[in-house]
Amino acid sequence: WDDDGRAQFAIGTKAAGTRVETPGYSEALRTEARHDAAERIRLLYVAMTRARDHLVVSMHRKTNADCHAASIAAALDGARYELLELDEPVQEAAEVTGEPPAEEPAAFTEWRERRTAAIAAASTPTAVAATTLAAASDEAADDPGLAKDPPAESTPPWRRGRAGTAVGRAVHAVLQTVDLERGTNLAEVARAQALAEGVADREDEVRMLAERALASPVVRAAVEGPGRWWREVPVAASIDGVLLEGFIDLLAEIDGQLVVVDYKTDHLDDDDLDSALDRYTVQGAAYAVALEAVLGREVSRCVFVFARRSGAVEREITDLDAAKAQARRLLRATTAA
Repeated sequence: WDDDGRAQFAIGTKAAGTRVETPGYSEALRTEARHDAAERIRLLYVAMTRARDHLVVSMHRKTNADCHAASIAAALDGARYELLELDEPVQEAAEVTGEPPAEEPAAFTEWRERRTAAIAAASTPTAVAATTLAAASDEAADDPGLAKDPPAESTPPWRRGRAGTAVGRAVHAVLQTVDLERGTNLAEVARAQALAEGVADREDEVRMLAERALASPVVRAAVEGPGRWWREVPVAASIDGVLLEGFIDLLAEIDGQLVVVDYKTDHLDDDDLDSALDRYTVQGAAYAVALEAVLGREVSRCVFVFARRSGAVEREITDLDAAKAQARRLLRATTAA
């Protein structure tokens, strides 16, 4: 740009004979170079005036270099100065005599064993998510419903504890924030969460699935009964030296018993619900194991609420004690692998 604010430019190369310049380009280029030089001097001044007691400047540079050292050298041309020679004492290396001692085979073997043990210990996971544990079971396939690992610190708060499909995340987010007792703000929350997950065109589906989950018997018993209830409960417990952690969609006291409730948005037929329960059993049992370790109180039930267009369907782990034992075995196997 020239001083009048008009753009000046050049295209092509002189060597190829294709160089074309606007009339004011050369002058604008010289002006730009003067501005750049003035800015370098300004920055040099700022840097040098920050010294409190002494200023040490290296004058090492290449010949004909356009740099700060060259600018300082030009300004100091003819000035008086003293050249300081810094003599570093040279320490002679100690004389090595004799042959180096050979390493004893027993010592090397012991070191190698310690090294192998240290590598194995470092490779053992120190924390395992309940969903990761469930994915390690024989019944679990590559299921997006088992992708709810604990979040990284950079994960936005509204996404923590949720994964899977975009619609599934939106439904979980609605159930995390909506008024569970009356559902009065359901439409507004569904619209906001569908937009946040990039599925604004499926807002009605998100609202409907959340509505179905809210109407499920176990959720109604939790929020309408005399017991306490909590949602999006983070849980972590040290089990055999390994941190077992996860997020529980809904934890409730129903008839004096602790009940874990987990929402699912799988598009399943009635015939597929039992196999889905098999896949998710370890996840629910792992939540129960962690809760019992932290609270010192038994978790009596674990219920999965499958939200579907036709209505919510519940599936409960029938033998929760056996499922807890399986979760503990998988945890030991995971950390021993």
